Amino acid sequence: MTSRLLVDKIEGKTSSGTIQMPSGFVVQTATNKNTDGTNITASDSFVHVTASVCSITSKLANSSFLYTGVLSVESDITTSPLRNFVRMRYTVNGGSAIIHDNANVFQVEMPRGDNDIGQVAINYLFDGITHSAGTVFRFSFQYRQNTTGSYFFNQQSLANQPSGTSNMSHITVQEIAP
Repeated sequence: MTSRLLVDKIEGKTSSGTIQMPSGFVVQTATNKNTDGTNITASDSFVHVTASVCSITSKLANSSFLYTGVLSVESDITTSPLRNFVRMRYTVNGGSAIIHDNANVFQVEMPRGDNDIGQVAINYLFDGITHSAGTVFRFSFQYRQNTTGSYFFNQQSLANQPSGTSNMSHITVQEIAP
């Protein structure tokens, strides 16, 4: 015997507009496409990458957030050895930036060589953040390299770039039920 449930709309029975989801389910998804450029030339300091930002307003208290980002990047670095590090950050309700899991960074693979282009892909789980429903988060990352030179996220007007196009990043944040 098969069961079928047909509905036109599911609403929470309270005025909050949410329904209770089992732990681990995706509650909502937010996305951001961005063409802002960030040129990083300094070494040994973390720099905020503006193209990595995505905002979301939590529907549940104490949920986790899965951040997935893909960013265009152009390299002018040929120095060896080269190490690239990322640390994740967020703001709460427009406040100061908080580094998530402050004791840890992760290394990322970047294009290498003069005028070499490629993408950086980041997947990261923001968990363990105590918050209430309705909290506005802005998730992003900071980048650090161990040498001087230039990494340019979302650089525009590259040689042979198709006319009328922009290099861009695409960020997705999913709220995960606690």
